[in-house]
Amino acid sequence: MESTHSTKLNEMQLFMIKQFDRPLAPEQQIEIKKMLSDYFARLVDEEIDRIWDERGLTSCPSQAGR
Repeated sequence: MESTHSTKLNEMQLFMIKQFDRPLAPEQQIEIKKMLSDYFARLVDEEIDRIWDERGLTSCPSQAGR
């Protein structure tokens, strides 16, 4: 079975490779990984909040739609 997934790097991937084309201390690697994780976690939180508000949800099921 052949994969249909493209292996071509996109613009952001190429940018990241160029930025990290030098040695990094382990502490720097950890900090960068945390920054990226925090960024994507924030995007997920924002999307969850948007959906939550869009649907009029509350933290209490008995308050939904009020």
